[in-house]
Amino acid sequence: SPEDFLQLLQVQKVTVLNQTPSAFGQLTSLPRAYQEHLSLRVVIFGGEALDPQRLRQWIEHHGDDSPQLINMYGITETTVHV
Repeated sequence: SPEDFLQLLQVQKVTVLNQTPSAFGQLTSLPRAYQEHLSLRVVIFGGEALDPQRLRQWIEHHGDDSPQLINMYGITETTVHV
């Protein structure tokens, strides 16, 4: 669940998150995602197209550099990190 995932991010002090845009959208739909402190330094998107409009509320609250947002668009099979 998005609630459990948000709690995991907090408890484990996750700093790098690699996620599909739709899964991140579920997380950012939670009001708590804007109230709680997260240790995220980088969020890397891959596996499907990223609609920048879905990040508008997140960027308005957190900016786009803390955490840094990186779009590695490509279908899951071709999203490659170097």
